[in-house]
Amino acid sequence: MKVIYESPAGDDQLLLLGDKTSGRYELQWKMYIPSGKAGYFNVQNTAAPGVKWNLDVYFDSIGVARMIINAASPTQPANATFAFPHDQWFSVRLYFDLDNNIAKMFSNGNLILGWAYPDNIGGIDFYAATAWDLYYIDEVEYVQLPSAIFNVDVCNAAVDLTQYFGQPSTVAQVTSKYNNTSATVSATDPMPDCWGVAPGGSLLNNTMWYTFTGDGAKYHIETVPCDATTYIGTNLPVINGSDPDGDTQMAIYSGQCGALTQIDCNDDLNFNGEPDWRAALDLQTAPGQNYYMMIDGFDYGNGLVATGQYCIEITKMPSILCSQGVVGTYSLDNEYLCFGSDLLNILNVGTGYVIPDEGPIFGLGWAITSIPVPSGVYPPALGFGIFIDGTNFLPQPFVFSSPNNNPATVAPFTVYITPVVVAGATVINAGLGQPYRMNNVDPITSGCVFTGVSTAVTFLPTLPPLSGFALTTPAGPGNNGAINLAVEGGLSQVAGDPGFYEFLWSNGQTTQNLSGLAPGTYTVTVFDVSGCTPPVVVTAQVTTPTKDPVSVKALSISPNPTAGTVQLNLDLAAAAEVRIEVINAMGQVLQTIDAGKVNALQQSLELQQLANGTYFLRIVVDGETALRRIAVQR
Repeated sequence: MKVIYESPAGDDQLLLLGDKTSGRYELQWKMYIPSGKAGYFNVQNTAAPGVKWNLDVYFDSIGVARMIINAASPTQPANATFAFPHDQWFSVRLYFDLDNNIAKMFSNGNLILGWAYPDNIGGIDFYAATAWDLYYIDEVEYVQLPSAIFNVDVCNAAVDLTQYFGQPSTVAQVTSKYNNTSATVSATDPMPDCWGVAPGGSLLNNTMWYTFTGDGAKYHIETVPCDATTYIGTNLPVINGSDPDGDTQMAIYSGQCGALTQIDCNDDLNFNGEPDWRAALDLQTAPGQNYYMMIDGFDYGNGLVATGQYCIEITKMPSILCSQGVVGTYSLDNEYLCFGSDLLNILNVGTGYVIPDEGPIFGLGWAITSIPVPSGVYPPALGFGIFIDGTNFLPQPFVFSSPNNNPATVAPFTVYITPVVVAGATVINAGLGQPYRMNNVDPITSGCVFTGVSTAVTFLPTLPPLSGFALTTPAGPGNNGAINLAVEGGLSQVAGDPGFYEFLWSNGQTTQNLSGLAPGTYTVTVFDVSGCTPPVVVTAQVTTPTKDPVSVKALSISPNPTAGTVQLNLDLAAAAEVRIEVINAMGQVLQTIDAGKVNALQQSLELQQLANGTYFLRIVVDGETALRRIAVQR
C-alpha cells in the first residue's frame, strides 16, 4: 500500500479492526519511508473514523519518530521518541491487552513504550496529511492472542504512566486496573530497604513495573481499590488480627534497568491498616528525569501472598513554601492518660495545618517532652532525651509512633505534647531508620520549624477502684439532717489529694457532704476526674432523730471543733456500764474506752493522731447508744 499526499487532500487509508473492547491482540506491519519524506498513523478508538484518536505516531523527515498518547494537538509533547531508518523496510508492532488495560509499541523489535491503555481498538489510520508524507505499508498481520494475563513484571517492560503526571494540582488521576496474580520476580529486580519480611517469607513476590518522566512538581502516589472486583489481598483471610486488603509495597528508582538507584520506598500508607494496607509516598520529581516504580504484594509467609487487582492514583501536590507553614488546632478529651491507653484515645486533631513541602523531609510531628516547648524551638534542641518522638513526616496521617502508650508506673507523671510542623529537614542519623522522627532529622540548618502550644498530659498508673461510705445525722423538726461522705480509691488516693473526686447527688448538689436535709433516701455518684476508674454510687438514709437513752441526764463534748483533745462529760440517773468509741466516716472504730459502771463520767479523749475531718463519738450505756459528731481541725 502506498500512502501519499495528493493536493488538495491527503491519502487516508483506514484498516478496520472490528471495534474490539476485550481480549488481547497484536498488529504488525513493515514500513518503508524514502529519504527526506515522512509518515504517520494513528489508532482509532472505534471503526467509525474521526471519533477518538488513542495514539498518534509521526515519522519525521529527519529520521526521528514521535509517539503521542491521547493527543490534543500535533504539537503536544511526545510520550516517547525513537529513531527509524529511511530507504529500508522496518517493522512496527502494536500489542493491546484490553482485559488488563495495557498497550505496547515496538519498532524493529525494540520496545518503544508500554503504557496504561483504558481504551478500545477500532481501526488504524494510515494518513498523508502534508506534502512531506510518502510511505509504503506491507505484510500487515492482525491476530488475536490467547487469553492470558499480561504482567509488567520486568523493569524493561515497564508501563509508562507519564500521561497521569502534569495534571492540575489536587486533582487525583487514577490509572486503569493492574493485576499481579500471575506476576513473577525478575533476577534484576532490586531489593528495597523498607519492606518488611514475614517469617519464612521472601522480600519480592510478584513485582509489577511502571515508569514515568518527572516535570519538577511534587506528587502523591498510592495504590487504590478503584473499581477492582478482586482488590489485592482480599483473597486472604485475616492474618494475626490484620485484614490484608490492599497490601502493596512500593519503591521508586532513578537510573536504568539493571543499574537503579532507590529514591523512595514505602510499605504501608497507614501504620494500623486503616482503611487498608496500601502503599503510598510523596515524590519530588526532577524535570526530565526518568523514574521506575516497582509495586509488589506483601508475603505473609506460608504461601500467603497478597494478589489481585489495584489501580495507581497520582495527585499533583501544590507547592507550599516554608514561609507559609502554619500549626493548626488540636484538643484533648482529657488531661489524664489512663494506664495502658494511647494518646490517640484522647487527641483530636483540628484544622488549619499548612505543611510546607520544601526539602527532602517535611510534615507534621508530635513532640512528647518533660517541659513545655517554647514557640519556634525544635524539641530536640531542648537538650534532653525522654519522650521526644513524632509521626512519620508526611502531611497526613496524624499518627503517633512509639512511645505512645502509657507504661506501668508507680506514680503519676506529667509530660507535654506539642504539634510541630517541619520542612526542609535532612537526615542526621540514618542509623535510626524509618520512620523519620524528630531526633534523626535536622530542619534547623536549611529548613523551617513551626511549634504549636504545649499541653500537659498526666500519665497515670493503675488506679484503685472507688468506694464510698455515708454516715448520716438524723433530721429533726427543722430539717437539720446531714450526710458525711467518705471516699477512697482513684487518683485522689494515689496522689494523696481529695480534690480529684467529683460528686453528683440525687438532689442536684455537687459537694461531698450535705446538710440541712429532710428525712429521706439520698444517692450520690462519685466520679474520678481522670475518668480512669469507674464511678461508684453510694446510698444514704437520713432518718428522724432518736433520743439519748433515758438514763442519760446530761451529755456534752468540748471543745468542738477540736485541735486534738476533747473533754466528755456524762451524768446518769443511775449507775450503768459505759463504753466510749471513736468512729471515722467509713464506720471504722478507731479508739475504744471501757469506763466501767459509773454514775457520772468526765473523760479526756486524745485525738491528735487523727487527720483533719469529721468523726463520731458513740457512747454505749447499758447497751443503749448516744451519738455525737466531732470535727478535728488544726
